[in-house]
Amino acid sequence: MTRLVSAIYSRGPQNPDPDGAVSRLWRLCRNMWVTQGTIVVKPWELPEGLRGPMESWANDQFGERNRGDRR
Repeated sequence: MTRLVSAIYSRGPQNPDPDGAVSRLWRLCRNMWVTQGTIVVKPWELPEGLRGPMESWANDQFGERNRGDRR
């Protein structure tokens, strides 16, 4: 019998639903806009004229982003 490192891992969903997770994430993004005035956008979705300045601003405010191959 294989034992998990910690029992906490058995408390999550047993059959993860990636489509449901993405749906919940975008619902939260919409709610952030409606209730807080916060826009959530992926950098590569920004129009070209905004992308560079927004990435620079975000790096100045929050530190350099580890880009990796997540695009």
